[in-house]
Amino acid sequence: VVDSLISGVKYANSNKEFSPQEWSNSIWSLAKAGIQGPEEKLFPFVADLMDNSPGFLDAFKPQELSNTIWGVATILSKRPGQPEGDLNDAALRICRHVGRQIVARQGERFRSQELTNSFWAMATLGFGNSYDSLKGERRDYTYLSSDDMESDNALLVATGNGVLGAAKSIIWRFRSQ
Repeated sequence: VVDSLISGVKYANSNKEFSPQEWSNSIWSLAKAGIQGPEEKLFPFVADLMDNSPGFLDAFKPQELSNTIWGVATILSKRPGQPEGDLNDAALRICRHVGRQIVARQGERFRSQELTNSFWAMATLGFGNSYDSLKGERRDYTYLSSDDMESDNALLVATGNGVLGAAKSIIWRFRSQ
């Protein structure tokens, strides 16, 4: 299925619009089903779309951003070992894009679940933290290695502040979970 999705885009006319929902739902459904393996191709492809397709990232609805990063974190946290190479790089780029979108949008129109799931995913992936800072029991969690930890940490803090700022006006919507 993933090969067909990717092939369809590669062979499509260059003016084809990319629907964020198609890609978000694909990542989310693989994570929900517990399927591992396709992320090796899917995550880099989606990260490339986010990097290089004009308007693609801005077209994501808050739920699609949240589902995408939740799916990435869920799949990677259930895999044996740490993500490496292209997979690590793609997950890192997706985290950065989602974090930047939360900051740029100031959490606006994000529901409580979308805010918490997005921030949970970043924490689950150890985004913005150095491996050495993840003390004790955290060392067995998934960890995305970064070539720019200082900027990633600053983005994590800014994202957290964006989540907190948005949460203040909708705190009454948060469930105890």
